[in-house]
Amino acid sequence: MRDLHLPKNKKVVYFKEGHIAYVVLNRPEKVNAIDIDMAKILAKTWDDIRDDENVWAVILTGAGNNFSSGFDISVIHNALPLIRSKGFKLLKQSNIFGEGFRLTPSMHNLWKPIVVALDGHVNGAGLWLALEGDIRIATPEVRIGLFEGRIGYPVEFAAFLTRYMPPNIALELMLTSELMDAERAYQLGIFNKIVPRERLLEEAERVARNIVNNIGPLAMRAMKRLVRTSWDLQNTQSLLQLSDVIINEALMSKDLEEGLKAFIEKRPPRWEAK
Repeated sequence: MRDLHLPKNKKVVYFKEGHIAYVVLNRPEKVNAIDIDMAKILAKTWDDIRDDENVWAVILTGAGNNFSSGFDISVIHNALPLIRSKGFKLLKQSNIFGEGFRLTPSMHNLWKPIVVALDGHVNGAGLWLALEGDIRIATPEVRIGLFEGRIGYPVEFAAFLTRYMPPNIALELMLTSELMDAERAYQLGIFNKIVPRERLLEEAERVARNIVNNIGPLAMRAMKRLVRTSWDLQNTQSLLQLSDVIINEALMSKDLEEGLKAFIEKRPPRWEAK
């Protein structure tokens, strides 16, 4: 993958080349785990891309041969009181980061095509971001997983996973917390293609350039918007209301406190189912 010369002091690197915007998760020392600063920056970035008429497509990737390990567990632990006070409001805010820090592009009505270049770990909220991409290109080294259950924290976007994969596969990821390799994810249609690590960014750029050079910008937005918003005709509000009830029960549990404490203390959790 070509060197993007990423600055070390920026957790999210955002720049534009022609009609293509680049968004790079740049916290490689933490496997690009998403903290409060990154969530704020991503929210502003999606708004800027949406409003810039000169940007027609997006490449989203991660630094250091990993995409993202998901939400930073230490942030979840420190924000537990906020999580419990706010409850589950998935499409309005992030439970973890509070009002105004909507993490994913669709939360910002961003209808421009997103090509996601994936490598290494693609877990938790990192998988959520990856699934928000319209064309997903992976390396053979990619492993996807949903480990939230290990600390007693429910996968907040569980109700929406079946938009991207069969129900039994979504349940397998969540209930076993086992990693899935790139080849299996490709066979299941989760990824569009697999390329060698050294060609990852090159292929993402080739696809993005093909989009901006051959498809009218208004047409591409219209097609993506129709595909994405057609999901809202499938009773999204009911899914959110159901998630509100079920997720909040888990957020109030003693098991969640125990799971977070056990993770920090590096020991197996002692579940009580309470």
